[in-house]
Amino acid sequence: MVVCTGSSYAFPAKVAEVDATSVPAKYSKMRQDVNAAENITVIGGGAVGLELVGELSHYYSKKNITLIHTGETVLNNTALGDKMKAKTLAAVQALPNVKVMLGERVEFSELQSEIKESSVSYVEGKRELTTSKGNKVGTDLVFFCTGTKTNTKSFKDNLPVDEEGRIKVNEHLQIEGCKTAFALGDCAAIGPKFAYLAMKFQAPVINKNIRALEKKKGMSAYKKGPTMMVLPLGPNGGNSQLPMGIVVGNFLTRTIKSGDLFSSNTWGELNQDIANV
Repeated sequence: MVVCTGSSYAFPAKVAEVDATSVPAKYSKMRQDVNAAENITVIGGGAVGLELVGELSHYYSKKNITLIHTGETVLNNTALGDKMKAKTLAAVQALPNVKVMLGERVEFSELQSEIKESSVSYVEGKRELTTSKGNKVGTDLVFFCTGTKTNTKSFKDNLPVDEEGRIKVNEHLQIEGCKTAFALGDCAAIGPKFAYLAMKFQAPVINKNIRALEKKKGMSAYKKGPTMMVLPLGPNGGNSQLPMGIVVGNFLTRTIKSGDLFSSNTWGELNQDIANV
């Protein structure tokens, strides 16, 4: 058995739909809401919030975009180096139609009640937000980018989990106490959290170890890689932290990811031709 339940995130970053045919309509509605808004607020200065701000700033250059983040810098809840954090913050602050508000929290319990009545995780409508410092932010559209959550419902009462609800595994990615069961990706308590690269490198290890169990041979250990991130801020650039803590800017980030957000690479890994989509 391999457990790979992944994680959930606010729309539009991820879509919690069983029927794929219902998804295009949600994105069409969101596009209409973005087009209609003059002032857009993004709450959360992690990777998803930053990427969203970058895309909005590029494609909707005449709109006013405000990023509100509780930390004193962006990406503060990651293991990324200070240089990456500082360079990314400077790049976001340099976007011409973006205002960055750090160290401030928005009380959005009322907004969350609106989300519960909706099938998407953003709210539309003209309103005034108040931050923890008493600042007022007028907005027509609010996106929530405040954290990824592990999908734990199917195993939380039956498998060993850590304080974050992720499954405890050993170096072979076997679930603790379960010789023939493995876990990988966002739900496994090993390696970087919520990172595509973690899953990419863990799957081959589990494949080898399942075969090793069948043949009663020694198993391979999963070796954690360096902390890395490729963070586009729109299609023309962004910042990236590569192995050994090397931080690069627009050209390499655009070359690696910004152009198509890994779409062509992902379709290739699925043995699909993106040209036919």
